[in-house]
Amino acid sequence: MAGFVPWAYKYTTFKSPRWSAGGRHAEVPTEWRYAEILSCFNAYMDADALGLGAMANASFFQHYPLEPRYPQSPKPTRERLIETGILEADGRIPRRGFVAHYVGDYDAAAWLYRELPRLWRDPARGRTPLSWAFNPNLAERFPFGMAWARQRATTNDWFVAGDSGAGYLNPGYLTPPRPHSGLPSGLAAWERHCTEFYRQWDLTLTGFVIDGYARGLSPEGLDAYARFSPDGVVAQQIPAQGVHGSMPYLRMAVDLPGNPAEAARVMQSLASGLAPRFGVCRSILQSPTWYARVSEHLRERAGKTVQVVDLYTLLWLVREYETHRDDYVDRRFADATQVAATPGRSEGMAALHLADGPLDVVDQEGVLCWQVGRHSPSRYLYFDADDEFCRRGGRAFAIELEGLMSGSGTIVLEYDAADPNAPHGGAYKAAPRTFEAGPLGWRTLSWRLDDARFAGSQNGGRISGSTTPEGTCGCAPSGSSGRRRQGRLRARRDRRLAQGD
Repeated sequence: MAGFVPWAYKYTTFKSPRWSAGGRHAEVPTEWRYAEILSCFNAYMDADALGLGAMANASFFQHYPLEPRYPQSPKPTRERLIETGILEADGRIPRRGFVAHYVGDYDAAAWLYRELPRLWRDPARGRTPLSWAFNPNLAERFPFGMAWARQRATTNDWFVAGDSGAGYLNPGYLTPPRPHSGLPSGLAAWERHCTEFYRQWDLTLTGFVIDGYARGLSPEGLDAYARFSPDGVVAQQIPAQGVHGSMPYLRMAVDLPGNPAEAARVMQSLASGLAPRFGVCRSILQSPTWYARVSEHLRERAGKTVQVVDLYTLLWLVREYETHRDDYVDRRFADATQVAATPGRSEGMAALHLADGPLDVVDQEGVLCWQVGRHSPSRYLYFDADDEFCRRGGRAFAIELEGLMSGSGTIVLEYDAADPNAPHGGAYKAAPRTFEAGPLGWRTLSWRLDDARFAGSQNGGRISGSTTPEGTCGCAPSGSSGRRRQGRLRARRDRRLAQGD
């Protein structure tokens, strides 16, 4: 299918200072519904979108003669990673955070046609590893540009398949049951289609599987991707990280904000905690100069504790970590009865600074607090808990949060639950107990959860608390000691609830 939903003019709730589209659905849900319907009929998109949808002479460009194969730089090996210092001399993964840029969204030939000259002539290209997500099927309409980019690539320019593979669709809707169409499986046809394009363009990694409203990849779908994308997939609806057979996978972590300093702060937050850590960050239509500035800010903030790598290297490290997990997992919190966090200190839990969950550390009368300021719409505090603690803790937990709160609004705990009927497959279930912000004062809030999953399904975090106070919410941990507040955010295994679990 050529083209895209004209979201700025009809069908959606989009509004500008001079125009209202007048529809009843937001833009992204409209896109996802469109992709859902196409996928159920074995169709994929060349998603030319508004603003960058014009492409002159496409019927001429499509006849450019392509080579049978366009190899890129050799994929990572253990020896090469040791030589470049990404692995230690003995071949072990260093205890640091590793992050990669998914450079998108190039799932439309017109977007690539319009943006490629600007991007490829940027003098900063090559200064930091970038994984360019050019959907390989764009070569059907813009083959000259695809070949031109490969011929002028630096060693820091890596190419991965973009949205879902050789075309934008939801692969979870290629297998029955298939709403809208009732057709039998289209997975084999999709695998044949992708295999041809991946082979020609030397692609062995899919940078982002857009699941949208579809189910995540089935075991059969993962098997198919493991054959034509053996070096890995990054997806929306997939466990946080792991290996399917020998194919590594990650969940897409977060979209980066446009400010380079804020983007670096988000990347540092994702890569913090119990190392080694792995994260993929998505950004759209950003220039190599922008990525270079992000890297500069990241070096200033994190030094050598966070390293930017290409997606092939990142997924190689994930495979190595997951297949030798016992050599790397920190067992300190596996048998702990609780994990906790305070600003500046992590005891198996850490606060995350994300684009939709920005936080600052402030001093409130001698107590360091995470601060959520005045935001509209509401924003969140994200917390990441130790994997081994969550894995062995069953589903019953008690959560405590101490905060200095003021203003009006409701404080809600949203947690990653084993409840398929909750939003986003359980990722953002609201705890039944809520609290009103109320007058200025220190308060300890507590929740009991009996169906927690804590599988990392949220935006980089395990637990989020959304607040809509007009003032501030300064969160310092609970469990006071003496006259001075020393409390902490705590997740405690609830033995009472866990009986029989």
